[in-house]
Amino acid sequence: MYEKGEIVLEELVSEAMQAPGYHMPASYSAPSAAVTRAVAYTDLRVNRVISLIHEQYPQGKLTLGQLARQLNLSTWHLAHLFKKETGSSVISYLRKLRIKKAQELLVSSVFSIKEIAATVGYNHVSDFNHHFKALFDMSPGEYRRRNFAASRTFEVPRTDATGEYAGTSTFAHSSHGSHALGEAKTHN
Repeated sequence: MYEKGEIVLEELVSEAMQAPGYHMPASYSAPSAAVTRAVAYTDLRVNRVISLIHEQYPQGKLTLGQLARQLNLSTWHLAHLFKKETGSSVISYLRKLRIKKAQELLVSSVFSIKEIAATVGYNHVSDFNHHFKALFDMSPGEYRRRNFAASRTFEVPRTDATGEYAGTSTFAHSSHGSHALGEAKTHN
């Protein structure tokens, strides 16, 4: 059962494929489960603000006012429209997105907590720690210790002799009594 105001992408694709004159490209492959379960809100402005949030969340201070200006809406109107369609405030949505991305980095990278906080758009690591703990009832460091599986691999950025970014190196965590890391692959 779907929430009021949601249109299931799968239904839209199905209808489009049944339209007269539709031709399936030879390169077509079935969409993943994640894609077919995606929802679009009936108000296209909500879809647009969600896209903007996903594009801009790492940039630090992203405000309701900035998003509203990009959509030519008042902050009040955007706040009420977003809440009506999604059941969440814009800022709550942004915060949860940042924490979800941080959660992924905590278990898949060797970046410090401070680097992860900055990567997902927090200007102050104390704010990041507070928001993370509010959602998970533990600090980011404790989350990492509990969830960093021995079989995980993670990527570490590399720099060349001049300090410029030179791709990433993929490492595997060793679970044989030590925490030695061995390089597996290098990506440019």
